[in-house]
Amino acid sequence: IDTRGTGKSNPLHCSSVQVKTSLPQMFEEIYPADSVKECYRLLSKENDLTQYNTNNAVRDFEEVRQQLGYAKFSLFGLSYGGRLALHYMRLYPQSISSVVLWSPAPTYTRMPLYYARFAQNTLDLIWKDCKNDSICNLNYPDIKREFTFLMKRWKQKPISYKYTDNTGREQLLTIPWDAFQTKIRSLMYEPAGLRTIPYLVHEAWKGNLTPYIGLYTNRKQDDYS
Repeated sequence: IDTRGTGKSNPLHCSSVQVKTSLPQMFEEIYPADSVKECYRLLSKENDLTQYNTNNAVRDFEEVRQQLGYAKFSLFGLSYGGRLALHYMRLYPQSISSVVLWSPAPTYTRMPLYYARFAQNTLDLIWKDCKNDSICNLNYPDIKREFTFLMKRWKQKPISYKYTDNTGREQLLTIPWDAFQTKIRSLMYEPAGLRTIPYLVHEAWKGNLTPYIGLYTNRKQDDYS
């Protein structure tokens, strides 16, 4: 089922903020204020954007359930999907047989208000775990200090880095601190990503950004899903 505004259900797209056509663009500001305002203005011409919310998404899902003839749904919700499931439980408890919530976003969460705080808490735990792990501590004994050094220097001025892509072409990339920290935060979403952070930070501290850049793909990307 396409949540309204996604997939083929009257998708709300703004290529100016959704499409990245080159590797350098992937290090730019994700949501420039002016572009977001223009996106809102254009979409508002033909859409009532107040109707694109979680409760209405649940109502759409319930209508589909009825049309398909299912007596009840079993729901599995991850992150925002958990929030959607919680709203479903509140609005249509009679339509649900079971629910599994995996790291749900609570109904009272004001995204992204707490992102920075939670990311910092997780980062502090990574440094602590590394200190308590013999192998990690052996390889990265000063990882917290290295990260702090990187952050202070990087915030003062974006880093320029020469990178050879998979076609053999050399590119000069300008990478701001926000791009680096955003990618680090995205790695915190799963254990495999968490385990790579000390290595990525240490290599960046040594001046090697190739492992970090390798996390991106050097081709057109969009988030039209």
